[in-house]
Amino acid sequence: MTALAIACAALFLAALGYIFMLRRQQQRLFEKLGRLFDDAARGDAKTVPYDESVASALGDKIIRYISASGEHLAGAQGERDKIKALISDISHQTRTPIANILLYSGLLLEHGGLDAAAARMAGDIQAQAEKLRFLLEALVKMSRLETGVLAVEARAQRVKPLISAAVSEMYPAIAEKGIDLAVSADENLTADFDMKWTKEAVCNILDNAVKYSDAGGSVKISATAYEMFVRIDIADSGAGISPDERAAIFRRFYRSPRAREQEGIGVGLYLAREILALQGGYVKVASELGRGSVFSVFLARR
Repeated sequence: MTALAIACAALFLAALGYIFMLRRQQQRLFEKLGRLFDDAARGDAKTVPYDESVASALGDKIIRYISASGEHLAGAQGERDKIKALISDISHQTRTPIANILLYSGLLLEHGGLDAAAARMAGDIQAQAEKLRFLLEALVKMSRLETGVLAVEARAQRVKPLISAAVSEMYPAIAEKGIDLAVSADENLTADFDMKWTKEAVCNILDNAVKYSDAGGSVKISATAYEMFVRIDIADSGAGISPDERAAIFRRFYRSPRAREQEGIGVGLYLAREILALQGGYVKVASELGRGSVFSVFLARR
């Protein structure tokens, strides 16, 4: 064997040894990083002893990042807890006074001994207190949504009871305006949703359909199954929505200039959209001025 061959063989073996050494160092680095992340996941991140190695420097940076992230998360959780407590306090502190105003104004109206002016003022007090109650309830719900306080637990269940519950809640308003209501939904159709909060979303949309339909108008509710979603259509015979307003109507506190005479504060559709989004669903609208609107609620199927 020539000297050149021997030298090449020696160089090859040295290269193999160097590659093996690098792989061992790489493996030890990954193992060390893996232990760091495992400790962090358990909330037990430890300081890495400094030895001037790349692993030590990288580990130290990871520890500092995890510590900063933990402090940030703890601060954010603390803020959420404060907001949650504030929301609960506002809800609790305002519920009793408003209930008392409604009770006393109702008693005054039922008393029967008031003159026309006093009866009118008592009626105005009751109406304004009812508006205040509705506003505070809407603001509390909105705050809970935006701060992550509201817990939405979606599970597989039938869609027809959801529609029936929303219709039952809205039936007094439907009957008062003489709305022709038609419901079409398969009894066995299922989707994943939270019954309480999804009913709230559907009620808000149905309330809009009734509110903006003329007396004697019509509202049609239907449900259609797809592979990944169930679509609930709520179609009304109202005035319709202009193209430039279709995205705006889902913003909080948005009120169309053409709807100023109607009661409301502009949070119903916003709440509906946010509630559905928390469950992996969404809502969209198709409308034409003078020809009504169709709001489509999409509920996920898993």
